[in-house]
Amino acid sequence: MEPLRPDLREALKEAHPGLTDDVIDEYENLTALRYKLDAGAFEESLAEIDRKRELLLKTRMPQFAQVAQLVSALRKTQTPRSETKFKLEILSDRERKADL
Repeated sequence: MEPLRPDLREALKEAHPGLTDDVIDEYENLTALRYKLDAGAFEESLAEIDRKRELLLKTRMPQFAQVAQLVSALRKTQTPRSETKFKLEILSDRERKADL
């Protein structure tokens, strides 16, 4: 598993105020461990790792999937030499309704 790219890390921290590199590192470590273990031999351990990963996503990075998709889409539109900065803003359902 590759580590999360710096642009994704920064976007995650921007989307989730208070999120630290330590929390992102913990998620990465759990994900890497999950893919290293043999599913047949470590079924209970894998289930526990999955629970911990899901808890981290739910409590600390609830917008992870959306942020990852946005950063991936932005990467595809940029040239390899581009260092374009972007600002990420994820609105809650309440904020979206207020904008209508």
